[in-house]
Amino acid sequence: MKFPEIGDTVGHFQLLEHLGRGGMGVVYKARDLRLGRLVALKFMTSDHEAGEAARRRFLNEARAASALDHPNVCTLFEIGETNDGEIFLAMAFCEGETLRSRLLRGPLESREAVEIAIQVADGLAAAHARGIVHRDVHPGNILIGDGFVKIVDFGVARLTDQTRITQDGVAVGTIAYAAPEQVCGEEVGPEADLWSLGIVLYQSIAGRLPFLGRSIPAMILEILGSSPPPLPGVSPDIERIVARALQKSPEQRYPSAEAMRADLRNAASGDPILWDAHLASTITPSTPALGYRPGPPSLHNLPFPQLGELLKGRSEDLQSLADALERGDPSAIHGLGGIGKTRLAVEYAWRHGSRYRAVLFVLSDSPEGLNSGLAALARADLLNLPERDDPAEREVVGAVLRWLRENPGWLLILDNVDTKEALLAVTRLLPTLARGRVLITSRRRDWPAGIHRHPVDVIQLEAAKDLLLQRTAHDRRKEPDDDAQALRLAELLDGLPLALEQAAAYIAHTQISLAEYLEVWESECDSVLGWYDEGVMQYPASLAVTWQRTFRQLTPTAQALLRLLAHLAPDPIPVEMLERGEVTLREAVQEGTPRPVREDLAELAALSLISRQGAHIVVHCMVQEVIRQRVPEESRMDWLELTLSLLSKYGPLQSDEPNSWPIWDLLRPHVAQVLGSAEKQGALENLSASQLMSCFGGYLYAKGLYSEAVSLLRTVLEIDERIFGAEHQEIAKDLTNLAVPLRAMNRFKEAEPLARRALKIDRINGERNFFHTMRLNSLAVILMDLRQWTEAEELLREALAIDEELDHSSVARDLHHLALLFTATGRVQEAEAVCRRSLEISREVLGEAHPKTARKLQVLAGILRDLGRTEEAEPLFRQAVEAFELILGPDHPLTRSARKDLEALAIA
Repeated sequence: MKFPEIGDTVGHFQLLEHLGRGGMGVVYKARDLRLGRLVALKFMTSDHEAGEAARRRFLNEARAASALDHPNVCTLFEIGETNDGEIFLAMAFCEGETLRSRLLRGPLESREAVEIAIQVADGLAAAHARGIVHRDVHPGNILIGDGFVKIVDFGVARLTDQTRITQDGVAVGTIAYAAPEQVCGEEVGPEADLWSLGIVLYQSIAGRLPFLGRSIPAMILEILGSSPPPLPGVSPDIERIVARALQKSPEQRYPSAEAMRADLRNAASGDPILWDAHLASTITPSTPALGYRPGPPSLHNLPFPQLGELLKGRSEDLQSLADALERGDPSAIHGLGGIGKTRLAVEYAWRHGSRYRAVLFVLSDSPEGLNSGLAALARADLLNLPERDDPAEREVVGAVLRWLRENPGWLLILDNVDTKEALLAVTRLLPTLARGRVLITSRRRDWPAGIHRHPVDVIQLEAAKDLLLQRTAHDRRKEPDDDAQALRLAELLDGLPLALEQAAAYIAHTQISLAEYLEVWESECDSVLGWYDEGVMQYPASLAVTWQRTFRQLTPTAQALLRLLAHLAPDPIPVEMLERGEVTLREAVQEGTPRPVREDLAELAALSLISRQGAHIVVHCMVQEVIRQRVPEESRMDWLELTLSLLSKYGPLQSDEPNSWPIWDLLRPHVAQVLGSAEKQGALENLSASQLMSCFGGYLYAKGLYSEAVSLLRTVLEIDERIFGAEHQEIAKDLTNLAVPLRAMNRFKEAEPLARRALKIDRINGERNFFHTMRLNSLAVILMDLRQWTEAEELLREALAIDEELDHSSVARDLHHLALLFTATGRVQEAEAVCRRSLEISREVLGEAHPKTARKLQVLAGILRDLGRTEEAEPLFRQAVEAFELILGPDHPLTRSARKDLEALAIA
């Protein structure tokens, strides 16, 4: 085929420069004229004789690959066709080089090679889980850059059929990396990718391929019958990994990419040099540096203060953890709820934190919570990563993982990994965390080999007695037999740390004696035994009795507040939400005199039912569990609806605006928790739930979590149709909201009928307002994606006429979309005129210092650049960069996008 030239426009992509050329095609750096982003555009060398069936196989597999969302897989944005019917792929553009290019400068250190292989295995694991086999893993398809490793070209081997042998015995493609079954022309599975990864690992370390025939037939004979030469200067672990990956029979290789990744990770953690030599705290994982002194970490986000002497009976546990972590073993503390797992992990971090560069705490009770918690580590007061404000959460998580790979010597605490889904997510993550220490807390004990399992039991009675006496020393009414009473109470509480803490807090708060507390505690027992079910409850009866005694002590307003808090997630809860929602809280009070929320919070903190952390509070998950189970069946729906209302009133309506994201980031785990509970209870059929889901869906879309947004917004549409009927204006809004993320996922055929239906509802109801013109724009941009230019232009001109009649500021938006349409259809002169007018209105309505004004400056500069008027474009690009930096900061995605345009202009 004849490939396009630099400067050509293919679809809505303009080709900027060649990135590479090979037997499988040509790769260009290109600009997406519709979205303004840089992409890598790959034009395939197609085998027309392969027929339509091969073409369909490739397209199906490429579409499946486009759904892959993983930091180690290069995102496939779009599959397109030229006017001649040739297929091209639009992929994420990543600065860096291929591993093949890097190896031309010489082999890698074994440590670096293994770390690259770990990330490749991680990406393959994600693909194989979706039934996608790469079939052509080799150094040219592995991108390496600033701490990242990405696999490219998933599914491409299907199109070119380049990993098979022709009937003439002539190989086309990368035979040197093909598995035995592959060179024999057999259908291949995931094991073939693992063979190829074994070859890549061997070559990266040895600087040569393991099978080197002088001709293709000779090479095939070596692949089928020879053993590779030994690898020089590597550990026995790496030799074993390569040997297993290169077994001739697929059944004798690794059973999965996860299994190979686990062995690679173990090999990496067995290297004696894990941490930087300049770190004063350590020299090797197991040898403290000269002069090391235990002490707190200098950089951390630990959720609780140090207990110090109040941590009783855990000296051996602390030492065991220290020994395991110094060996480099990931460690899982497991035991009953309320046993003190999190406290033990946090106390270890306080006492030994000075040996780590950073101590990072992530609540990991679900895969979504794990990702959200990892992304939060990027914030300015912690890791301070440039990507911290990126709207796509996966990009922020990728940046955090890259930091963890590049900066050895940290401790990562993954807390509350209790569900099977959370365990699997953490297990998949572990191989990428080889350069630091990982400490897990969990109720589960079924952790795989390679993870040090540390069971935690109740503390000994003497230690429990000492805890009670010391914790209440200044506040209890003292009696001569306090020692005996404390020992008796410790025995009744089963040595359970959470129960001991709540009992001690109650005694200190009420200033009673140990004997008096024993009396009231025992009076609760009969009542608790009436509802406590050992087979159902995931906590001991002693905790239930202690909780009930404390709960009865609370004022009605504090009880109501605690019930609301119990329906939220065990993540930090903003105090501001509770203060703003005071009216909602008062609706929950059945009796008693309402008082300020801050007084209720002070009471709950004094009784150790919550922990105050500056502007946030945390409720122990076991406390939440007990309280939720004790809400009467007939009122559970009411409490859920009140909690939904609390969240709905606090969450900003403009959830797609970046300035609202810090609030939504905090609310995200709570919204997910409450919506999940409401769905189970059938409590979603109300306006508070609908509004909350709609705003939360907008936030998920803005953060790049399109699939989650679509699922949620589809539910909103179904609920609102039952509430309002099929032709209500609220339905038009829901349809438009759902169409937006579908369009972002390139699911234009699904988005189009939704946008058309929304517009039809507007026309039925005679709407001619801002919302109507917004829906006209929504359908128009989808039609532009589908290249239905004529109808798209008609809709945009209709919207423009209405907005001009209304004298509405949305005229600037209409003109902006028209400018993009004119640019895409080659009417660049018209595009310049409407873009200038759009910019003028934006300046007048919003002012110079506004992101939308800066964006229009950037688009106009791009149009002028395309017209060859670079001298006019340069100052506009510069103004856009300066405005974005002033408003959004230097690291915001819009700032970076404008800066890249300016830099590209300078290079050109």
